[in-house]
Amino acid sequence: WPNVAWPGFQPAAVHLGRLSALENFAFTPIVWPEKLADYEAFMKNYYETDRQDIRMPPLPGLQLGQVWGMSLPDLNPFHETVGAIPGSNLKYVTPVAQYTVSDIYGPMYLSYNLRNTPYFSPALDKVVVCANSSTNATLVRSACGAISDTMGLPFRGPSDPIQKPIQDMQAMLVHPIFPGRNSSTLVGLMSGAMSWKQLLLRAVPTFVSGLDCVIITGAKKSFTYTITDGIPVFRGVGDLHDTQYNRYRRAHALDTQVAQVSSNSTYEIAFYPRRTLLETYTSNLPIIAAVVIVLMFLFCSGVFFAYDILMKREFGRKEAILDTKRRFVRFISHE
Repeated sequence: WPNVAWPGFQPAAVHLGRLSALENFAFTPIVWPEKLADYEAFMKNYYETDRQDIRMPPLPGLQLGQVWGMSLPDLNPFHETVGAIPGSNLKYVTPVAQYTVSDIYGPMYLSYNLRNTPYFSPALDKVVVCANSSTNATLVRSACGAISDTMGLPFRGPSDPIQKPIQDMQAMLVHPIFPGRNSSTLVGLMSGAMSWKQLLLRAVPTFVSGLDCVIITGAKKSFTYTITDGIPVFRGVGDLHDTQYNRYRRAHALDTQVAQVSSNSTYEIAFYPRRTLLETYTSNLPIIAAVVIVLMFLFCSGVFFAYDILMKREFGRKEAILDTKRRFVRFISHE
């Protein structure tokens, strides 16, 4: 270590991605600055002889196998030699040695230093600190993973003149790697990109339509998706749901069980209905039916009340006639 590569990485990572719903599985050895030159020479030879890993010619000014980063904010690629980043006292490099490509992360990101991305570097550092601060190998393996902060996709790369409109949000899950015969020494990291759009696509039934999904990150940032016919559509950054439906809010904390490592590891997801959903599942028919039933009850009550009055009147008339007859018979009998 770090001069290693994973034979058969591509087919194994593709299957892992399907099982875990993660994209862009990446194997990144931890390279300390003094070992960087040897590592780059090893990877150059590996890339020239391997036939599995998808790669493209190095960016201008770089050679095959060289670890690179991007200067901020102009995003110019440069050869990484120091391993230092702003806001961190640690000096190490996490080059993407092998990874599965996608439309977002193409083959150009081979040998890219993940720590160069501000959204990812805090999670990487916290995994390294966690793994190096405990001698309990079992605890480290189970508790020293992390999830990064969320960033918008597609992000601007070195070949993009302007930032494209955000269509999705993505976070990175990180897990430490230890040698098989030395479970106490951290030597690398495995990471996978978690797309919130793909996660919601698998979580929400296809018949659901008219929902606003607001996701709140551990860094107290939020972004909103709208579910239409089971398809999540990114609406924008921030809580964009209709506040008149706050009383219908349903929320749940998504704890990744690595909260002791990363402050960004707990996400909250909240669902709010939209007008179309309420129109689908709400109706005035019960009110109309209740009013009709009440009116029918009142009508029947009125009919019975009128019938009772008429019957009393008829009974009174017959009683009067009968009484008159009795009086007449009595009068005749006396005469």
